[in-house]
Amino acid sequence: MISDDENLSLYLYALAATAVIVTSIWAFSPQRIDVARLQVNAVDIGAIETATVSRDVEQVTEGWNEAEIPWRGYEDGLAEMAQSGKPGLLVLDADWCLVCRNYQRLFHGAEVAQYADDVVFMIVDIEDDPTLQQRFNIDGDYVPRTFLLNADGSLARTATGGHERQKFFIDPRASDELVSLLESARNR
Repeated sequence: MISDDENLSLYLYALAATAVIVTSIWAFSPQRIDVARLQVNAVDIGAIETATVSRDVEQVTEGWNEAEIPWRGYEDGLAEMAQSGKPGLLVLDADWCLVCRNYQRLFHGAEVAQYADDVVFMIVDIEDDPTLQQRFNIDGDYVPRTFLLNADGSLARTATGGHERQKFFIDPRASDELVSLLESARNR
């Protein structure tokens, strides 16, 4: 098992190596390279080993304004939704996801926290629950993904972030997208 420090070092090494390769290719033949299509996945080339350590809800919600928003795991959230009749907001997150770290900042605003009484907030690390990751792989397996669920646990398919390709992506710089989604939950 690779430690987190070794994992980060390998990732940074792979990233630096990739940058050197891309820069070298670009320098020698800029007219023949479509940079938009060039992708290297550090996991695929063996530079990183993905973590398999499961985290509990308290660890997953760290940094997601857990002081003002009572976060639940998926199963606990479904049970609360069934009992209360409230809709739910499900966030699929990953510990290694830098976009997720930026996205969590949106939950610290008063305009989002005000919905804590009307909506059951749930969060799941996709590494901890791969079956849930597959169940909600509607338009891709990207993270973060945010879903509005009806009180019966079914997906409210029309309530999305509004992006064409990644419909359940909320821009981490656009709190209005998240607030709009939460407002549609309140009106259910």
